[in-house]
Amino acid sequence: LASIFDNMKSEDSAHLLKYINEDMRNSIINNFKLDAKKREIKTLLNTMDDDDFKIKNAAEIYSTENPEELVNIIGNTDTYSIDELALIYKSIGIVKGAQVLAKLDNETFVHELVSSIKEEEILINDEDLITEDILKAYKVYRDFDNNVAQLTSVYEKMSDAQAADLIKRMIRNSGSPQNYHLSNGEVISISDEDLAFAILTKFSERKVASILTYLDTNLASEITKKLSLPNL
Repeated sequence: LASIFDNMKSEDSAHLLKYINEDMRNSIINNFKLDAKKREIKTLLNTMDDDDFKIKNAAEIYSTENPEELVNIIGNTDTYSIDELALIYKSIGIVKGAQVLAKLDNETFVHELVSSIKEEEILINDEDLITEDILKAYKVYRDFDNNVAQLTSVYEKMSDAQAADLIKRMIRNSGSPQNYHLSNGEVISISDEDLAFAILTKFSERKVASILTYLDTNLASEITKKLSLPNL
């Protein structure tokens, strides 16, 4: 086995050795014929570890940002490779990752990313436990965003008074939220109130201001405060 890795290109050898457990990896490297090759592979592996560490640090920051702001950063391969993105999406969490993916109009990218995550999960853990949840959460948020877009289009054609009445009903008479359970234990909860606020964020400032004038002071104040909070 050491001979096989020893005769491969160093970059390819290091990439594969990365996914082998540490004891086996060290045993293989120590059986290389040339010390120079051993040092080269170890250097490449250390560089990969450093790169992964930087990616994970970046992911910690991304996990606190608005999904809409992340679309241009991690919604394509302009900044990161697909393998780097796989690590980022695993690090930011299934829910946040799904929220970002739902805002993309590129199913090819989504499928390529999920395939890369699945491949890495199998290489590292011998099984894939997360891509099913990613796809389920992605569908939930994609359907939610599509619903918001459709209702926004309808509400924009109404008078501000009519829109205000419907928004009031959605917030004040909001029933039990719809819960979606993921296999990792997380629960995605979406209520009529969530839908109402999502619709309001799509309106122009003028329309929102006009709608607020048709609502009672307490509700208008509540809406104003929530709309001013960052959407994480």
